[in-house]
Amino acid sequence: MTQMRRSFTLIEVIISLGIFALFAVALLSAVTTVQQALIDTRESSDRGEAKRYVLRRALAATSYDDLSANTSAPLPEGGNVSWTTALEETDIPDLHRLTLSIDWGNDETEEVSIWVYRPEWSDPSSRSNLLQTLRTEFPQSRLSTF
Repeated sequence: MTQMRRSFTLIEVIISLGIFALFAVALLSAVTTVQQALIDTRESSDRGEAKRYVLRRALAATSYDDLSANTSAPLPEGGNVSWTTALEETDIPDLHRLTLSIDWGNDETEEVSIWVYRPEWSDPSSRSNLLQTLRTEFPQSRLSTF
């Protein structure tokens, strides 16, 4: 009796290679997606740090002139960030709406608006007019002490 050796046929080998290729492509796609997510997270974190830096610089200004001066800074990873400021006075004395337009380069801009209570940024004449109006409208309030 002769014993025959059983081996794989050419079709079985081709099918197994095809299945292996599909798994390899799926694994490579998953790795690429994870790498891109890490890169996006790092860029987002760097932008968040730069945005906080710009806000700190703006809030550290002692006058409106300081607020609009020095409106660019180098970034740690290279490049520059620049910004412009817009300050709107409100009907409440010393309360301002500060809008920062941050230019990231590559034609990318982002606007950040915050409400800020800063007496030193107020125009003295408009502040006096607002306070006088409020004193007239609300004579029994604490505003009469200002």
